[in-house]
Amino acid sequence: MYQEHFGFTAAPFSIAPDPHSLYMSERHKEALAHLFYGMRVDGGFVMLTGEVGTGKTTICRCLLEQVPENTDIAFIFNPKLTVEELLATICDEFGIHHQKEQNSIKFYVDHINSFLLHSHANGRKAVLIIDEAQNLSTDVLEQIRLLTNLETNTRKLLQIILLGQPELIKKLAQPGLRQLAQRITARYHLTPLSESEVGSYIDHRLAINGCRKKIFPESTIKTLFKLTNGTPRLLNIICDRSLLGAYVQDQDLVDIATIKKAAREVFGEIADRPDRTVKKSGMLIAGLILLLGGSVLAAAYLRQRPDTLFGQSPMAPLVEITQPGGDVAQVATESLPALKQAQEAPQTAHMKAVSQQSAAPDDGALAEEIDDTANNTPPPVLPSREQAQEAPQAADMKAVPQQSAAPDDGAPAEEIDATANNTPPPALSPLTRPEGVPPASTMVMAHQALLASWGITDVPVDLASASAVAESHNLRYLSQEGSFNSLVELNRPAILSLYDNFGERFYATIVSFDGQSAELVFGTEHKRVSIEDFKTHWKGEYCLLWEKPEEYVMAIKPGNHAAKVEWLDKKLALIQKRPASAQTPVHYDNDLVSQVKQFQFERNLVPDGIVGPLTIIHLNSAYNSKVPRLVAIGEEK
Repeated sequence: MYQEHFGFTAAPFSIAPDPHSLYMSERHKEALAHLFYGMRVDGGFVMLTGEVGTGKTTICRCLLEQVPENTDIAFIFNPKLTVEELLATICDEFGIHHQKEQNSIKFYVDHINSFLLHSHANGRKAVLIIDEAQNLSTDVLEQIRLLTNLETNTRKLLQIILLGQPELIKKLAQPGLRQLAQRITARYHLTPLSESEVGSYIDHRLAINGCRKKIFPESTIKTLFKLTNGTPRLLNIICDRSLLGAYVQDQDLVDIATIKKAAREVFGEIADRPDRTVKKSGMLIAGLILLLGGSVLAAAYLRQRPDTLFGQSPMAPLVEITQPGGDVAQVATESLPALKQAQEAPQTAHMKAVSQQSAAPDDGALAEEIDDTANNTPPPVLPSREQAQEAPQAADMKAVPQQSAAPDDGAPAEEIDATANNTPPPALSPLTRPEGVPPASTMVMAHQALLASWGITDVPVDLASASAVAESHNLRYLSQEGSFNSLVELNRPAILSLYDNFGERFYATIVSFDGQSAELVFGTEHKRVSIEDFKTHWKGEYCLLWEKPEEYVMAIKPGNHAAKVEWLDKKLALIQKRPASAQTPVHYDNDLVSQVKQFQFERNLVPDGIVGPLTIIHLNSAYNSKVPRLVAIGEEK
């Protein structure tokens, strides 16, 4: 009704899970990356949870649009089924022929196993996706777990992705489902949009439906966020009703009054009476103040009449507040700037202010294969300094890991055994902070080592000039958080945020990795440390340098036709061994987008067709043999 009035090509706030309308916030990118990871790994479960209306199903639809050709998908959107009904539905989704009168569990499992073995023999992969998984019964969940036991000697035959509301997390926390919970290899909880993202979300929905003007002024964004808490589905419903209200009033802009009226129509009278909640809260606070005041008066009275309390002497106050002397106060005041500088120094290492344009890339490596809560887990309780001194070497790792130990999951597939050529393995050192070096100094030393790994001799003596030096060599800083596997996949030297045995942060630069140990640089000192030791002191934070294309300012997106698109086409042509495009200028058209998505998928990146820092790093690795690498050419994955 209002589309012609505002010039839309389609309704911009439809609640249908259209993947083309998906707004890719950072959290939505991470969620999609988890699902793509689930498409690639063998066996286990991948779980995506989120509140109602946050976009889980839309993300799943986006995933289904980019399924590789060698993948068979079974998608179940109504999981309120018995065990037999679930197995029959899986057979139907995979196209497995079965007799309807035969409905035993063994019958269905045998047919599914036969299908999976046949798919595996033909180089195909089978993925089962279950939406609204919080509705699965305990018996059905247990049967789903048993399906992951279908395997060959070398790999699992079925990958399962569960999508559900937060109730799914609680359900899997039950003791009877602990075996299934332990098989979840990656999980992610999708949260609503932030207030700053709400405006971008609305602009995105309007733009993809043909509207380039501002219909929802900035003044309305805060109101929309308060009414919806950033939930995309609620935003769609209220914005759609608001546009209808503006159309009826013949307005070109949506105002706050129209939004509030739309919210009342959607939510009912609750949205129209927030003052009641405020009044109740005010009355409660007033009551607490009165109660506290009475307590203070009673305490004052007891102080004046100590004889009334069991005949005791006058009570001393519970807390004695003293005013420090002038000298003490002066010392504390003079110490504040230095203390603040020391506290803020570690944050400088990430060069967040320097690399803002590149620190929020439009594409992402699948570093999230580790539980997304891993980076938010507080550090473990550390021993006191006295305890650590009593056992000086016990906390400093085993000096050399056993050669028979299983290789780390993040190590490249082509690990090279140092003993294969009868060469003794390099001596390993415990990972400890350099003695006598302040943590802030290790940060400067790490940046010097990182720039030196790129062959840059004009190494800065402070952090302020590090960015300028990097930029003069066509390099940019990129801060990341992820697993060790994601660091190895990027295959670049990087500054690492490490923690010593007392929980104090310090910095080092990783410059090489041989599959079992890593070489770290502390100023002029080089150490070869075991991966087990390394992971004990590292929580996933790192910062690296990447080489940007000429005229690169921001991510290359479909529809661009600048010099950077010509760079992209030439690099892909070299990698794919095809002639470069003859267009002038070269357009980032559908054909080139498809080539980029295929490249991204092959390298564990989100295949969104957007070429940001991570995709550029992988492009440079694919065609440029001169960039510094953690793993040498021929040894990398």
